[in-house]
Amino acid sequence: NIPLPSSEETSSPLDLPAVKRNTMYLPVSIGNCFTPQSLGPSTVRPVSSSPILYQFVTYRATPLQNPWQSYTIFKNKRKGPDKMKLLIVRHGDPDYSIDSLTEKGWREAHYLADRLTKTPADFYYCSPLGRAQDTARETMERLHRSYEVLPWLREFQTAIHRPDVPDRLMNCWDWLPGDWAEVPEFHRQADWLTDPAMEEGNVRREYDWVISGLDELLLRHGYRREGNLYKVEQGNNDAIVLFCHFGVESVLLSRLINLPPMLIWHGMAAAPTSVTTVVTEERREGTAYFRMTAFGDTSHLYANGEPPAFAARFVEKWGNPGERVD
Repeated sequence: NIPLPSSEETSSPLDLPAVKRNTMYLPVSIGNCFTPQSLGPSTVRPVSSSPILYQFVTYRATPLQNPWQSYTIFKNKRKGPDKMKLLIVRHGDPDYSIDSLTEKGWREAHYLADRLTKTPADFYYCSPLGRAQDTARETMERLHRSYEVLPWLREFQTAIHRPDVPDRLMNCWDWLPGDWAEVPEFHRQADWLTDPAMEEGNVRREYDWVISGLDELLLRHGYRREGNLYKVEQGNNDAIVLFCHFGVESVLLSRLINLPPMLIWHGMAAAPTSVTTVVTEERREGTAYFRMTAFGDTSHLYANGEPPAFAARFVEKWGNPGERVD
């Protein structure tokens, strides 16, 4: 528990947000001390149904008499303005038949853990599907942390009658370029859901469910969606990791940077265990926008001599052996 000053509602000398008295605070991981050591950060969050007022960062070390002194030491290590960072991680090379990973996928997850454990995040969230949870497992075990499962982080699942295969249902985000690229609506964020195939498959309902979940999560972390921007209710430097899937990752990015997802589904490819980084920019106080600083980064694989898997991609040149065709 974090000792609080005696006033009913107070802020620390470091301009911390107001901390409510009579609110229980529980450390997520082991340790009850406040100076930096080698075990890395863990969050301390209020146990309450109301939005989090602030996430304290604690470390396992020698206790201090002044509970704010610990935060002074860590706060000074975070230079510059508040900037929240989202790391969107695709699962490893999948074995869809068992909703898990291939042998290669497990290796990729190991190298991903090497990367993510070097810079621990403040919060971890994961899809309910097995291949995403298996990808996150080693990272969580090595950090002695756990993730929160968010149902809307599952793969984006809607079925439509695709123009080239009208006799059976297909995933809504896997089209032949010749069937969508010349359709103006697919290039406009406000109109892509009005295509007859998307309307027939009720894709809007799934899309709205996912982006509503994302908006609620961002609000928990201090950013309220207003139009195409975000109102900053509690600026912070939280690092947040989302373990999920390429289809839903594209939907999340479409919401964050206001692009129609068709352009992301077909114009970009996030390889298994790739890491996409999106950060807030608050160029005017109180108003934020999200900006992608890296997409589909697989440097942790190249660093270990592991080529990225071909999953989510199609044949680069017609006739190339061993590359996916449909």
